[in-house]
Amino acid sequence: MGAYVSTPSRSDARSYDEVATSSWPWFEPYLSYSNAKLPHGLIAYGRVFERHDALATGLDALGWLEEQQSAPDGAFLPVGSERIYRAGKARPLWDGQPVEVYATVAAALEAHRATGDAAWIATARRALEWLVGRNALRTPLNDAETGGCRDGLHRDRANANQGAESTLSLWLSVAEYNQAARLAVTRRARSI
Repeated sequence: MGAYVSTPSRSDARSYDEVATSSWPWFEPYLSYSNAKLPHGLIAYGRVFERHDALATGLDALGWLEEQQSAPDGAFLPVGSERIYRAGKARPLWDGQPVEVYATVAAALEAHRATGDAAWIATARRALEWLVGRNALRTPLNDAETGGCRDGLHRDRANANQGAESTLSLWLSVAEYNQAARLAVTRRARSI
């Protein structure tokens, strides 16, 4: 199983080594969709198989992505899907999607599992807050009446559609965040 599992992560690390520069430390020359899944994979691989090189690369890439996904006020601002964000070009600001929140929450919580650093739980929370209205339009994407989640944030409004991917992104983010927060409280209580 080790050879099977290690192949994708070696490929990710190789992509990182081939593409990353000091100003664009990433696996590809662009950011587009479910971006945090790439560092998430390396972080998990590095943690499980004790590959410190993969873990370090994943953490560095996730830290850089966090910077890219930050608004001036510190709120989460996913890379917009109005177009691909290419290295050296202007960053797309609109049409961010809930799947970016879930990818970021899952990756940040994996980083927390790997390092014990509580800052990664704060990163996950910041991403989750985007769905409930801490975004550029101060508009919740979650719909308390239906339990659904709108598909994205346009320049002037939330997307009216509430697709399955967005709704699952919301609820998986909430479930994983709540589980991680409960575990952190339990660990603190045991250490007292």
